[in-house]
Formats: sequence, structure tokens, C-alpha cells
Amino acid sequence: MAAIGSSGGGDPQAMQQLWAQTVERVKKVVIAPTLWRALEKTVPVAWENNTFVVGIGTADGQLASSLNSGEHKSAMEQALRTVANSADLKFRLIEGTTRADWEYVKAQDAAATAQRQQAAQKKFVQSETFSSWDEIYDQVSRMWAGSEYRALASGKARFLRQAMEMVEKAMAELLPEGAKTNEQTERGLSRVIERVASMTGSDATILAYMLFERRKGGGQA
Repeated sequence: MAAIGSSGGGDPQAMQQLWAQTVERVKKVVIAPTLWRALEKTVPVAWENNTFVVGIGTADGQLASSLNSGEHKSAMEQALRTVANSADLKFRLIEGTTRADWEYVKAQDAAATAQRQQAAQKKFVQSETFSSWDEIYDQVSRMWAGSEYRALASGKARFLRQAMEMVEKAMAELLPEGAKTNEQTERGLSRVIERVASMTGSDATILAYMLFERRKGGGQA
């Protein structure tokens, strides 16, 4: 069957036919009467991009656990992909059986995403205040782990720029201009620089020199 998904949610009759075929296929693959009963209560709601949305009424909510189990969900998604002839199609179960229910779920998804982004931004802002070189070392390591294209020179360059800015900011707090340094501070700073150097395949001494030049030039080096 050719894909029929669209931003408008797909053709209802075609979606119903597709889902009916999917249910029959699942029943042949998974021998689980509880799952079968739950499937009989489901209704295809929308097909948007690569997501096929199926709903179950609130009154039948107790059956959702069978549909949401990892094994059963995987079987349903695989059957759906086979019937629809779409290898990247995703199955989504919601509470509710109407388009309005799906719009409500999407609004909830968007709100949750925005909240996570705000929390991440707040955490990042808070993490910009450091009390030890161990903290900046850990922060640099986490930033590297989350960096995109870090295997490529361009990705390493972006990380290096961000890391240098972060270390420079930490120096303003842990090694203020004009303040007397000590061996512990120098070792902590060097450890962080060497960590950044190892991640980016750079020379630690050159990075340290660039860092001191940045401070001297107000971060413009």
C-alpha cells in the first residue's frame, strides 16, 4: 500500500484500511488475547509525516498497558511498516479517538519540549559559575559528549571555540587578573587545557598560549 500520510492527517478511509490490515498481521505474529482485545478498541486518528497515530478511548484506558508494552509496541510498529511499505514509519498511541485529541497531545508535547529546553538553558547558565577546576573539567567533558560532528574538523573547531570561552570565564572566577597563582591552580587549569587538547587533537601548550592571549585581548584572540 502506498504511503498516504500528510500534514492534514491522511485519508480516513485509507487509514482505516491500513490499520485493519496491520491489526490482522499483529494477531498472526503475537499470540496474546489481551493485546487482541485492546487492538479491537483502537481507532486510527492521523498520519502526519512519519507518524501513524492510533487512539484508544478513555473508557478502555485499562487496555492501553498491553498496547504500550515494549514487545507489543515493537510488533505493531513492524507490522505497520510492512503493511504501509514504509521502513521509517513510527507508531504512536494516544488517549482519545478524535483529531482534536491528537491536537491536544501535540500541544502537550510542544509544551514539554519547551520546558525541557528552558530547564537545559537554566542549567547551562547556572553551570557557568564554577567553584573548582574539577567542575570546569567535568563541564567541558559533558559539552564534548554532546557536541555534533565531533569526528570532523568543523565540529572540533566549534567545540574548541566554546570550550575556550568556557575556560576563559572560569579563569575570571578561579584565576582573576593580577591575583597570585599557586601550583594547585596551575595544575587544575593545565588539566582542563590538556583535556580540551586531547579531544580536539590540538597542542596543549598552543591552546594555553591562545587562552592567555584571549584574556590579554579581551577575548578577541
